[in-house]
Amino acid sequence: MRKYKITNASSLNKYLASVRNPVFGIGTRPYNFTIGTYKLLKNFEILACRKIGAERHLLEKKIKVTFLDNSERGSRSIENYRTYASLTPSDLLSSKRIIKYLDSFSKRPILLFNQMPKRLESVLQNLECKGYTMVSSGHRMFSKYENKINFQKLLDRLKIDSLGYAFLNGKELSYKKAVKKVGKEFVIQISDEAFQGGTFFVRSREDFEKIKNNSAVKKAIANNFHLKVSRLADREASPSMTVCVTNFGIVNTGLQKQIIDAREVTNSERSGVFCGHDWTSSIFTRKIEREASQIAKKIGKYFKEKENFRGIFGIDFILERKTNRLYPIEANVRLLGSFPILSMVQYSARQPLIQGIQILESLGNSDYILDTEALNSLLAKPKIGAHLNLYSKHPGFSVISGNIRPGIYKINQKTETVSFLREGIFFEDLKRDNEILVTSGVPKKGQVYGKNKNLCKIVSRNTFLDKNGELNKFSKTMINYIYKKLDLKSVRTNSQ
Repeated sequence: MRKYKITNASSLNKYLASVRNPVFGIGTRPYNFTIGTYKLLKNFEILACRKIGAERHLLEKKIKVTFLDNSERGSRSIENYRTYASLTPSDLLSSKRIIKYLDSFSKRPILLFNQMPKRLESVLQNLECKGYTMVSSGHRMFSKYENKINFQKLLDRLKIDSLGYAFLNGKELSYKKAVKKVGKEFVIQISDEAFQGGTFFVRSREDFEKIKNNSAVKKAIANNFHLKVSRLADREASPSMTVCVTNFGIVNTGLQKQIIDAREVTNSERSGVFCGHDWTSSIFTRKIEREASQIAKKIGKYFKEKENFRGIFGIDFILERKTNRLYPIEANVRLLGSFPILSMVQYSARQPLIQGIQILESLGNSDYILDTEALNSLLAKPKIGAHLNLYSKHPGFSVISGNIRPGIYKINQKTETVSFLREGIFFEDLKRDNEILVTSGVPKKGQVYGKNKNLCKIVSRNTFLDKNGELNKFSKTMINYIYKKLDLKSVRTNSQ
């Protein structure tokens, strides 16, 4: 039988449109990492833990959403926040009501996940026995390569250049030893899986002494956890790349510029905090793009041949300013923070969706072939768009005292004023470069948030960055407007 050949967005979308199984994007809230694929899949629905996000009514006009918790109570006290915010996809798929709904379909459901925690993996075993299809990158690979030491050992094994580093145990960590190993400015990373984002930049002894008092670092030292200490590079950019390992080879996007440690939106004590992406300004030389793609394919090939892995992972890089050299610094075997906006941006650019390729490869069908060379050529093409997460910046719990309407806003950069234009929820709803979309879990008055928790997301066709890689006036005007409208106030706990 002649096999269907997939070479571009049109052929990929046509194949996925023929899938008749119900497809569910699973998440703690309705605006989750998987929803960027909804236009490709005719029977796409959302399963969410909580009715969170002021934009929810707009989302439900386009996609059917089923909730684990059908109440409208939200997280309106610290105690309520601790229980309400603790609901996860594991709870969702342990619900008899939800399982009964999934079982009601004549065709077996396809479930899309951001990542696969160990508890969720065990919950899903019964569903797999029923013939459900799970689309994720799995817990084993996530756990193994989230560990910074394991990833560094992989780079060494594959002879991929990396920044100078040393492995230390927590109790042997000292400023003097770190400087001797890697230089006066360095990065401390906690390798234990429990400390995702356990990254700290040290530029002086004062920095080091302050970081040693961080609760995560104190715990790592007390428990003698393994640490990775590496040279702190003066970065020109911190790009990432999304990669999908398929049965036909490796496909990957071009480099996408990350927005890291933007103090306008985060007060985290940690370093390397992910804040967003800017595809509009993601312009790199052919040499750098080629080098990144070669690294991605080398790692992807190893994952395929040695780890028997199929699915999506991401690589974070540092582009060093002085040397113009590109170094991989970590891998994340899951859907990255670029989703779901990456899928929306790719769809707008008429590129094949890399998440669509992951779904296709998870179906277990043998009636198609992927032309990876043609797909990679299209995936590497430039895209426009940017997104930025806004976090709660109070040192403890905070409550939303104001309100902001989800949708499309117009920015007047001359007067630094903001005005609401119309409803909107997806990237496709943006029409002009002076517009910004406010979406993704937009808070309501009275909701409580923990420290450094994601409040919402802003999205634009325009760049959010200036020529120095810092947030520009266009984005800052909107950020200031949102924080002012939300009017977060500190909440005291019983222990305070």
